[in-house]
Amino acid sequence: MKLKAFLRALNPSVKLVLLFALSLLSFSLGARAVGVFVVVLLFVSLAAQMPFGKILKAQRLTVMYFVFLYALGVLERLKNLASSSVVPTIDVFYPDDATIRICLQIANAIQCALLLYHTTTQLEIRRGISAIEYAIKKRFCKGNVNLNFSHSLSLMLTFIPQILSTWAELNKAWKARGGKNGVNKVLKLLPILISLSMHKAYQTALAVMNR
Repeated sequence: MKLKAFLRALNPSVKLVLLFALSLLSFSLGARAVGVFVVVLLFVSLAAQMPFGKILKAQRLTVMYFVFLYALGVLERLKNLASSSVVPTIDVFYPDDATIRICLQIANAIQCALLLYHTTTQLEIRRGISAIEYAIKKRFCKGNVNLNFSHSLSLMLTFIPQILSTWAELNKAWKARGGKNGVNKVLKLLPILISLSMHKAYQTALAVMNR
């Protein structure tokens, strides 16, 4: 509880810079160092009262990507051994270091984003981005400071949750009518998702223009 309160009270600009720097740093480190980062972030997230189920759900993308890269690596090694007439060994089925490192780096970036959204509201994120842009432009630009980047990024950050919320509503309605997961579901719901998302984006643009 204390850690969550501390992270919530931390300046949004500081959180954005630290988490972005941590994510960026992980892409220049080896698998072991990134693995340590992932474990530390996991414990920090749990200490900040982030549900473990939420973490697992968000990291499904990483697992799927790992399985994809692992399968491609195994198939490539088996193909090379078949062309050289060498008998395959158990080492063929070990994941290579590059696959492990890339997947850990992705997991670290996702965990940083989860921690940010768990301890920071959308309004605080917008204000943090605006403060960072203002500080940079105030230092290097002359004249009036226009926060064009932060405004555009704020709209994007608002638009992403809207898409996820719309998809959740469509998915709930699909299941309520007895629909099943599969290609047919995607083909039916995707055009509706695009249409509703575009409509909400248009309404948001009108609201911004009126302000």
